[in-house]
Amino acid sequence: MRILLRHLETGAYLNTARSWTDDREAAQDLADHERAIRLARELQLRQAELVLVFGSPEFDIHLPLRFDPGVRPGLPR
Repeated sequence: MRILLRHLETGAYLNTARSWTDDREAAQDLADHERAIRLARELQLRQAELVLVFGSPEFDIHLPLRFDPGVRPGLPR
């Protein structure tokens, strides 16, 4: 399984912290969901989703990311 970040508006996948690609195979594999979420928060991605890739696109799981700017990670509301 690969874990990717995908921009909701453009459909592009994160390649590096500063670049995006339309090629799913060239996208950066973030290895685990916590790392992917932490990176999305650090990059302040507002229109992104986590994509769990299981080989063929029909088996992908898309999880939209929603961050509340008033809440810091690890702190209760």
